[in-house]
This record gives sequence, C-alpha cells and structure tokens, in this order.
Amino acid sequence: MRKITAVLTIFLHVIALCQGAEAFVITGVVRDSVTKEPVKDAVVSVKGSHESVLTDSEGRFEISTGEESVKIICGTQGYRTSELRLSAPYQEAVFELDVSMHYTLGKIYVRDKHRIEGSKQKIRAENIKRTTSQLFSDSLKVVQTLPGVVIGDDFSSLMYIRGGEYYESVSFLDNIHILVPYLWGGAQSIFNPSMVDRIDFYSGGFPAKYPQALSGVIDVASIEGSFDERNGYLDISPTTFEIFAQGPVKKEKSSYVVAARRTYYDLLMNLAYGDKYKDIAFPFFYDLQSKFTWKLSPKDKLFFNTIASYEGMDFDSKAISDNDETRSFEFHYNDVRVLPAVNWEHLASDDLSMNFVFSTRYHRGAYDFANDDVNSTSGQNEYDVYFRDKVTYMASGHTIEQGFYLFRTWVDANVDLNYRTLMPDGTYVYKTETDDFDRTRIGAMGLYLQDDMAIVSDKLYLNAGVLAERFDYTKENTVSPRGGLKYDLTKNTSLKFNTGIYSQFPVQAGRGAPPFLENDNIESEKAVHYVLGVERELPNHLFARVETYIKDYSDMIVRDPDPDIVYTNNGARKASGFDVFVQRKPSEKWDGWLAYTYLDAKDKILERNDPANYADVSSLNYREPVGEWFPFSNERKHNFSVVFNYEFDKIRRLSVTYRYSTGTPYTEIVGAHAYPGGVYVPVYGEHLGSRMPEYHRLDAKLTLPLFNKENTEFYVQVINLTAHKNIDRYYYSSDYSKRYEAQMLPLIPIAGVRHIF
Repeated sequence: MRKITAVLTIFLHVIALCQGAEAFVITGVVRDSVTKEPVKDAVVSVKGSHESVLTDSEGRFEISTGEESVKIICGTQGYRTSELRLSAPYQEAVFELDVSMHYTLGKIYVRDKHRIEGSKQKIRAENIKRTTSQLFSDSLKVVQTLPGVVIGDDFSSLMYIRGGEYYESVSFLDNIHILVPYLWGGAQSIFNPSMVDRIDFYSGGFPAKYPQALSGVIDVASIEGSFDERNGYLDISPTTFEIFAQGPVKKEKSSYVVAARRTYYDLLMNLAYGDKYKDIAFPFFYDLQSKFTWKLSPKDKLFFNTIASYEGMDFDSKAISDNDETRSFEFHYNDVRVLPAVNWEHLASDDLSMNFVFSTRYHRGAYDFANDDVNSTSGQNEYDVYFRDKVTYMASGHTIEQGFYLFRTWVDANVDLNYRTLMPDGTYVYKTETDDFDRTRIGAMGLYLQDDMAIVSDKLYLNAGVLAERFDYTKENTVSPRGGLKYDLTKNTSLKFNTGIYSQFPVQAGRGAPPFLENDNIESEKAVHYVLGVERELPNHLFARVETYIKDYSDMIVRDPDPDIVYTNNGARKASGFDVFVQRKPSEKWDGWLAYTYLDAKDKILERNDPANYADVSSLNYREPVGEWFPFSNERKHNFSVVFNYEFDKIRRLSVTYRYSTGTPYTEIVGAHAYPGGVYVPVYGEHLGSRMPEYHRLDAKLTLPLFNKENTEFYVQVINLTAHKNIDRYYYSSDYSKRYEAQMLPLIPIAGVRHIF
C-alpha cells in the first residue's frame, strides 16, 4: 500500500510541473530582404530543439516552445541562414533573408524576377521537348514562335528580330560566344534540343553584358549530365539518326552528357533514285556536342564543352530538274568546325562569384559555285581563341556584374571569282577577281560593368551599365551605355522601360567578304533601342506582356559601286512596332503561348556613287533609291503564332503549332527588253513595292508508347496540316515571260521512334 501511495505522489508532482510549464506560440513572416516578397518553404526552427516548420505561400509560420527565451533560426536554398533572439512575451518575428550564391553556383539566377534585362523570354527544356518538331530537330524553331521574331521561310533557322538582319543578333552557349551558330548556311542551328537546358532570348533593350549584338541575343545554357544514373536514348526520325547518353563518371562528383546526329535522308534519296542521282550528294551533316562536369569542391565547378560538325553537298540542278527554261547551277562544298572549351565557376564567398571561359575554334571550308553568270572557287581556314570572365557581387540591394572578353582570330582565305555583269544595253562586262588573305590577324576586346539595384524596396528597380569595346583591325573604339527601370504597380503587375546604345563591328554585311577587309575605314553599325512594356502574372499559371519599341539604326553598311571603297556607312534604318505575349507556363496537363508582333521597318541609303560612273558596274545591281525610305527587305507587318501542348499522361502527348504572317516585300519584274543574241534585260517595278502572299502553317504532333512500352515512344506529325501553299520566292524564264513559284513545305506526314535506355 505504501509503494502505491509513493508512485501516485510522484505522478501527481509530474503533472503539476507539466501544468506549471507554460507553452508559447511564436508567429512570424519570412521575406526577401530586397524585394520584400514572401519566401515560401523556408525552414524555421528553435535552436537546441527538434521542432521545425515550413513557411506557407505567404511566407508565414507558427512554431511552439516551452522556453521564455529562445533563438529562432531560418534558412532555405538560395538564401543565407538568419537567426533572431526572442524573449517572452513574444512579438511577431520578421526574417528578411539575403540571397546567397551557394545555391546558384552553376545556374546563377539572382532574383531573376526583378532583374531588368529588357525584352527577355526564357524558354526551358520542357518547352522545347513538348512542342512540335521539324524535319530536322532544332531548338531555334521554338524561338521563332516568340514575339519580336520574323522568319524567312520553312527552310531557315535565321531570325530577323524587330527589324534587324539575321547577322545583327549574337549567340552564346554556356557563356561561349558562338560566331556562326548555323549549319547549311542558316537552314539549321547547332543547338541540339537534347542538350539544351534553357534559352534566354532577348529581342531588344538587353543589358551591357552582351557585346556585339545590334538587334537580339540568343543565350543558351546546356544541361549537365546526371550525377547518379546512366540513361539515354536512340531516336530515328524521317531525316536524322540521333543518339544521346548521360551519366556519372564518379557518382555525385562528375558527369558526362553527349549527343550526336547524322542525316540519312540523303543516303535514302541516292538509294531510291539509283543512277539518276549518282553524282548528287544532297545536303548532309554530322554534329556532336558533349559536356563534362566536375564538382571540384562545394565552391568550384569545372566544365569541358565540345562542339563539332561536318557538313557538305554536291549538287547539280540539271540532274533533278526537267525545266530547260530556268537557270541552272552547280554547288559543291564541305565545311568542318571544331570548338573545344573549358568553363570554370568559382564561389569566392556568399557575396562573390566568378566565371572564366576559354575556347578555341578551328574552321575549314571549301566552296565551288557556278551558273551562267558566276564561277566562284573559295576556301578558308580559321583558327581563333576566345576568353571571357564574369564577376558577380551581391550587396544589400545591389547585384553588380563586371566582365571582360578577348577575341583573336587568324584567317587564311582565297577567292577566285569570274563573273559577268549584265548592262542596261544588253551587253555583258566580264571580270575576274582574286583575293588572298594570308594569316590575317583580327582581334577585339571589351569590358562591361552593370548594376541591378533596388531604389525603392519592393517597388522601383534600376539597371545601369556600360560596355566599352575595341576592334583592332580598324582601330575603332565604341562605348555603349545601357539601362532600364522597372516599377511594380502591384504585387503581380510591373511597368518596364529599357534603352541603350548598341554597336556591331563591321565583320558582316550579309553574304560575301567582311566589309572591313574591303575598306579599313568602315565603322561599326549602331542602333538605339527604346522599349516600354507592362507585364502581369495571372492566376492559373498565366503570364501576359505587352511591349512597344522603337529602334533607330545608323552607320548601316551598304555596298557602293566605287571599287576603291566597296562598302560605306551611308545606310540608315528605322523600326518600330509592338508585341503581345500570353503564356501558360508548364504545369499540370497543358501549356503553351500566343504571340503577336506588329513591325514597321524601313531602310534608307543616304548617299551613294552613281553606277554610271564605272564602266564595269551595272545600275541593275543597285536598284535601291537614294535619299528615300523603302521597306526593309525582311519586313513582315503582322506575325502571329500559337503553341499548344497537352499531356494525356506521361507518355501520351499532343502538340500543335500554328504560324501566320503577312508577306515580305519584293521587287516585281514587269517586263524585259530583248537584244540580239537572245539577251533579255529585266524591267523592274517599284523597289520592294510588291508583297509576297500571306504565310500560313499548322503542324500537329502526337506521341504514344510503342507496343505499350513506356521506354519506347512513337510519334507521328503532320507538317502544314492544311496543305497551304506558301510561296518562298518567284523566279523567271530566261526571257522573263514566265514566272514560277518556289514553294515552301507542302503537307508532309512524318513519323519517328525514340527508344529510352
């Protein structure tokens, strides 16, 4: 009995002590120190205990303790850990977290939502993989559906961004400047969709960190290989065979990823037509991309990239055409490019990160072209080196970025050109030109500094930067200030303005030799951008943006009949318009976007020598009016695209893409003058005064499991589902009495298989 009494006494004392210990509830909120936005899923805990909770979508939390004085700890990925000392009676705890770079190493997204980067659209890997495919897989075909982009034709990956020429945009891959990102002269890009993690596309007002871009930027980041398991796939499409593989070299420490492609439609064409095409090699390419990633330490990553390609063709139009009235031609070429690169990312501290890139490129090409008017043979060997560094520093309310690049190239090239020029009187002038560039050295360098800052926390943000560059061949220096403002009207609605000066060294002017090699007094082309827009995050994963823009181009490079100068800076262009973009972000069952662009772009030649002053130059080759505005040759006034992707389940998907645009301008041939010897001289109408027909194209793709196996996909797609006749260009009979239509892709059903291993 005494033992029972003692046990009851002890039990009652314990209950009394427990009742005497008061339980406290601490509430609070976690916010970003600069944007003041709530931080979701941050971990909040009481130091010395096992109690922890996660913040909700509004950044709020509630946690219990029995202590009258505690230390509360808060942390989450991408932010520094913060501590607060609290005592009873407890007031609401407020954590304002500072961004840390530990999480962003290798994928630096520093307050991406509030960085002011101009007209930017991010395309992620899932966007590219879900959309309809093409005859040849190409990531830029997806970018072509975004606002601000005007396309050339079905066969081209070139893009004319807000009134700019295709060569006025620059491309980067993992911070490596890709000088020529195209195969087949622009029909195909090197950006294999299998290797792409994301694409940042800029159509205007981009910041100072992007050099040599006059109209747009394509900034591509490739994926890192898996660090824990090996996998890959084999893909057979109607035109191309592709293999992809990734996996760890050493688990959690290093990885590899590699993708290779080879066209085989060209082999099938030769096999199917036998002797008829025995001397024809249809356009083909091989390409390979690889990336090796090594985690040297928690603060260091090393990347090794390789890009290699081989392409070519042997083509004679007489072998495949029965039309004797049209002009024939022959074209033979082969082209090899190899680009290895090393990329080192270093985290010096929570506030400071560094990135260093070194790449080399070897390019060899041989080209032969001949028709009735031209016989050209050329070859080139190029070797270049490229170095770029970037340092990012984050302080309270500031993200400061500084960078430097250095480029050197050595060119050996030769051109043998025999051609004839048709004169207005029906006679021909024959001429031969030979150019040799022996170990020509070309160099450029640039330095930039920019700062993204919060002027008024959670309301007003500013980007200010400047880019200084030098082109050593012409000894030209350029300075390009750029900046932007962003004002948050509400939590989900922002008003943006960007402006800046942009320049591009005189290395391209369409096809042909670089202008600076012909005239060392030529200067960089320049442009000023003005972009005003409003964007809003909407419910149900929707996003909308409307932008209006003006671009003023000056010192544009134009050809001149004077053989002593060849090129001048006597051109100008003005472009303006607006874009509308509505996107459903990838989530749940469906995603996609709607894009509309209105463009008004005009060119002017301010001054040019009269071709009549030069006996071997024909005015037929210089038809542009001087001192008058005329349409930009790649202007499409109205451009509209819709992308829709739907997932029935993980292995059953439907993708639909529709594009519409008005026609590009062209100069109509309205007649011809006949001269003895069967020579006909065309009579041209108003320069670029006519328009090609409207463009319509609807593609649909269905992906299903093959034999109900989840690791084998079968897809079927119809290109140009409505069979709309899209005209690429017109060409004429030798006497100009008949006009023919060169059409783009007809209705084409295609199918393919992908086996995942």
